[in-house]
Amino acid sequence: MKKSTQYIVSLSVSFLFTASGAIFKIMHWPEVNLLFSLGLIFGLPFIYLGIADVYQNRKDTFVVRIMWMIGFIFLSAITGLVYLSQYKKGNED
Repeated sequence: MKKSTQYIVSLSVSFLFTASGAIFKIMHWPEVNLLFSLGLIFGLPFIYLGIADVYQNRKDTFVVRIMWMIGFIFLSAITGLVYLSQYKKGNED
């Protein structure tokens, strides 16, 4: 499986579990912690793949790569979408 496919699948599953957890939390339904934990677990691969891809990209300066890495660590969902929609454009494996 290509890295880009793994990235998209992991990002999608992470969003699915996290959004479901948020809905469960709002509705005060049980198993919220399980859904949020699964969202985090499925989010780790796309964070790792994103950081690895940014680190290996030598077209950008060091500062830009560090900023992407910090974004993936602290704002993973937003950075993941921006990375997928703009930065990854045309860079297939």
